[in-house]
Amino acid sequence: MMAIEWAERTWSCLPERALWWPEQQTLICADLHIGKDEAFRKAGVPVPDGALADDLDRLSQALARVSARRLIVLGDFFHARSGRGARVVDALSAWRTRHRALAITLVRGNHDRSAGEPPRALAIDTVRVLAIDGIALRHDPPKAVSGYSICGHLHPVFRPPLPGEPARPCYWFRSHLLVLPAFSSLAGGYRIRPARRDRIVLVGPDGSLWTGGSGKLVAPHPFQ
Repeated sequence: MMAIEWAERTWSCLPERALWWPEQQTLICADLHIGKDEAFRKAGVPVPDGALADDLDRLSQALARVSARRLIVLGDFFHARSGRGARVVDALSAWRTRHRALAITLVRGNHDRSAGEPPRALAIDTVRVLAIDGIALRHDPPKAVSGYSICGHLHPVFRPPLPGEPARPCYWFRSHLLVLPAFSSLAGGYRIRPARRDRIVLVGPDGSLWTGGSGKLVAPHPFQ
């Protein structure tokens, strides 16, 4: 994990693409897009098999790493209504059974409006916006700065300034906004252009956490 000071609090960026809030014993992730592979196949688009199992295993690893009591998903739990087949729902139900003591809250995103609410059997609370200890937890970035916010939606990626390096999923720390990387392994990415005072934490291909300036496992620093 990589500890970051932001909004007068300490956060930990996990290699699984989830954020740990130790004060609240809460793990936060965004953009799961569950069932995206099934929705694509139904539309005739070939995608690799096993993405759902891999993503759920990675989520379990993140929860176990920090012994989280609560999980907050910042939108886009399901990708589409067409991806909510029996195979997907059964896999989710089995995963939920293994984490029955975990409290889960979904902050609705744009895909949730069309894909629908999670099945009641999953025991997931849903809200439009969530505020905890002065931090607004939401799906999309706010249109105007008003306090601190954590969001998803953008699927941020950043290309390290190193020869031959591709863009990587990243945590994007701004003055009053923190944008989380998309959790889904099938999510596309929006290549960001950080300002001088922004901080970026990249997720490497092997799950390492590093900053793009040197490619080493060092504490994040503003890009010059």
